[in-house]
Amino acid sequence: MIKRILTFSFIFSVLLLACACNGAVDKKNDEATTATTAASTDKYDKKRKEGIDFVASGDQPTWEMDIDMQKAIWFTALEENVTALNTPVPAAVKNGDTTIYQATVDAGSIKVIIINQPCINSATGEVADHSVEVQTSGKVFKGCGKYLN
Repeated sequence: MIKRILTFSFIFSVLLLACACNGAVDKKNDEATTATTAASTDKYDKKRKEGIDFVASGDQPTWEMDIDMQKAIWFTALEENVTALNTPVPAAVKNGDTTIYQATVDAGSIKVIIINQPCINSATGEVADHSVEVQTSGKVFKGCGKYLN
């Protein structure tokens, strides 16, 4: 009988310890998610204050795009043979859930396709409201984007 009680006590202690450790891991994961969300919010607040209306980014290769609807489209990529572009914002062409901006400047041309469908950034895990495709320098860049204003 004592042997059973000791065995039960041991098993109970191990289970209790396992549950406590799992709670610590969950807490760390929650803290990391909160920190990532806070950093994203800060980044978006700064861009919003700068007048940026839409942001997009992607990876493999890494690229970023900001659109200020009153001023310009800014596109940069960390890939060789891709020109960073700064173009005036052309008129939007809307077709259902898709919005297209297309512009040509001396440095090159760009076509931005914004699709109203959820997208998950594969590098950060952040969920955005829009899938984005950018065509420039003979290449296609895919990623996620969101309207800030």
